[in-house]
Amino acid sequence: MTHITFFHDKSAQSLVVDELTLEKLSALILGTHADSKAALPWLKLAIFGDTRSELNSLRHDANVLKITGVEMDYDGKQVTFDKAVEMAQKMGINALLYTSPSNKMSAPKWRLLVPTSKIGRAHV
Repeated sequence: MTHITFFHDKSAQSLVVDELTLEKLSALILGTHADSKAALPWLKLAIFGDTRSELNSLRHDANVLKITGVEMDYDGKQVTFDKAVEMAQKMGINALLYTSPSNKMSAPKWRLLVPTSKIGRAHV
């Protein structure tokens, strides 16, 4: 189980937390659709406090209390999604990989989520 914080949108005015397995998170991601990337919810593998930024956002570095994993967005458009999955499997990484809404075969974009084995403190 991994602690995940969900934000309704980029402005991150509110948050919802959940504890999910990678399998359940995968099903949730695959089942979430929107008319645009901007309309999709955001997620972070972290525990946040209640300190707001100047723009009233809860999603900012100074508000991270602990991390529960690492997220990586790949926008390099060179490494295919299948190659990324293959590399993660060869390295034995317990991870969730999925394509970005703007992914194209000719310009791959994907995301990697890797839960940590322990919840680490955030040092800002």
